[in-house]
Amino acid sequence: MPPPRTIIANAATEHNKREADSRRQEPDRQ
Repeated sequence: MPPPRTIIANAATEHNKREADSRRQEPDRQ
């Protein structure tokens, strides 16, 4: 099992990827 730090980093990376994807798909509504 990888150390918890790695798991957290991987989860954060996945989250950031998803955030970037949704930002790319929808125009800013600000």
